Amino acid sequence: MWNRQKLADLARNRKAALSDVDGALLAFARTQEMTDEAGIDAKTAERELADALDKLEPEAADKLKLLGSVERDEVLRDFLVVMMGHNQKRIERELQEVQELQPTQKLDAPKVEGAAPDKKRKRGLRFFRP
Repeated sequence: MWNRQKLADLARNRKAALSDVDGALLAFARTQEMTDEAGIDAKTAERELADALDKLEPEAADKLKLLGSVERDEVLRDFLVVMMGHNQKRIERELQEVQELQPTQKLDAPKVEGAAPDKKRKRGLRFFRP
């Protein structure tokens, strides 16, 4: 049964969900030509979308669920696919940057006092004489 309180809660939940992703959703809508704005440059819209997605926190996808059934809403579903793809590319880019920071030469391990001497040991069976 619907009442004023339930409607207020729904509106508050949707407002909270949209507060984090509204810029990214609008940029996505512009890239898909879903707005009534005229003369939108496609490259500028793509750049705005990438910037907006970079600003989103990982929890933004969870907040979209407050808007309703994401699976049934084609626009939200497509937006989530774009957002996840963007996040995957960002992770790969950051991983590549970290790998480039890795030293190319092997560093010597620090000597630990009391460690066993570093000698080559013979492998194989050993026979002990009593």
